[in-house]
Amino acid sequence: MNKTKITIDSEIKQLSGSLNGLIDTLPTYVPKELKELRDITLNIHRLLETAMESRIIYGVDKSYGIKTSSMNLPARALRLLSLEPILSNLSFNQKVRIIKFYNDSENNLVETLEKANSYRNEFVHPNEYKLKRKFDVNTPKGKQNVRDLLRCLSKAIKEFNLYFKNYIK
Repeated sequence: MNKTKITIDSEIKQLSGSLNGLIDTLPTYVPKELKELRDITLNIHRLLETAMESRIIYGVDKSYGIKTSSMNLPARALRLLSLEPILSNLSFNQKVRIIKFYNDSENNLVETLEKANSYRNEFVHPNEYKLKRKFDVNTPKGKQNVRDLLRCLSKAIKEFNLYFKNYIK
């Protein structure tokens, strides 16, 4: 009996190719452009979530008189690790509510975060047919929707950058 030993790398490549081939033949197949838009949306959403977590940590530290800015890097890392289990159990919406509670934003940050989250939800819990219609770049309305999504994500990043400049002093 001659068994061919397959490497982990070749098995990953084989399984990945097989699954991608299956996905490409599904009637709910999402085109490449939509996948790219989904990736942008999910990555920016994660960036926004990380920014909110930083703001929450800053708020907690400030309320207890802890100055993380004067901590060395290992101490800051330990501080982050101590709060990570709590933060990881909060949903995006709960983090937005905490940011809203701080009430130190002069722009529409909370509204923009909520809108960015609604876009993310469309991609994470998709109705593929609806997504294809909504973001079809071959139609004027689809192009406008893509532009609106990208504007929202860009605005969220800009507003958070402004927000950080204003509250971290």
